[in-house]
Amino acid sequence: RLYELTVWHDLRSPLAVMRSTLDLLAMGIPGPLTANQKDLLERGRRQAVRMADLIATTLDLEKLRQRKLQLDLQEADLFAAVTSTFQNLAAQATSSSVTLELHAGERPAVAEDRLLCRLDPLHAQRCVDNLVKNAIEASPRGEAVRVTIEPRGAMARLSVRNGGAPIPPHVRATLFHPFGTYGKRGGTGLGLYGVKLLAEAMGGAVACDTGELGTRFDLDLPLANRSTNQSVA
Repeated sequence: RLYELTVWHDLRSPLAVMRSTLDLLAMGIPGPLTANQKDLLERGRRQAVRMADLIATTLDLEKLRQRKLQLDLQEADLFAAVTSTFQNLAAQATSSSVTLELHAGERPAVAEDRLLCRLDPLHAQRCVDNLVKNAIEASPRGEAVRVTIEPRGAMARLSVRNGGAPIPPHVRATLFHPFGTYGKRGGTGLGLYGVKLLAEAMGGAVACDTGELGTRFDLDLPLANRSTNQSVA
């Protein structure tokens, strides 16, 4: 295990050099590029970014597994996190012909909605990004991905629902394990495993429900002081 982690860690330096070199080429520093060369270069850059993300995720997951990842727990608004996710993934949703919807309980969300939770903003954002991104990638074209936020006792529940065929039972059993994935193009499965570890580290949980009407992932996170959430619908 230590050998594997050392390899992952040591891969970061040569990968950083490779990314910098590709960036310089894309800027035209050595000389102008043809349209075909630019296209090939961009493909290489995307894969380099993907590899860097995979390395960072793997190292962070190991820290989580060993309870060594430092969390910065503070009050943060869950609606704001979803809004940020929607902005970041708008282009991907559009290219996939998927609509993004945000609801506060049973009704569409409005700008004034908020629900303060006790969480690590950076890592909670990572969880939300991952769940919504997964839903977009697993959704049939023309479908909607709906995110619903509502209080549930001492917890806030963020549900991400998408249409499509149900996840088979044998796949569902491994979804939150390393490399468990389904219905995604090029998925590694590290994301859902990371969401589980991060949610639990923040005092929450994540679960999946799937059937003929689609698939829903529920992310539960601790609410902040109840007095700060009196205006939540």
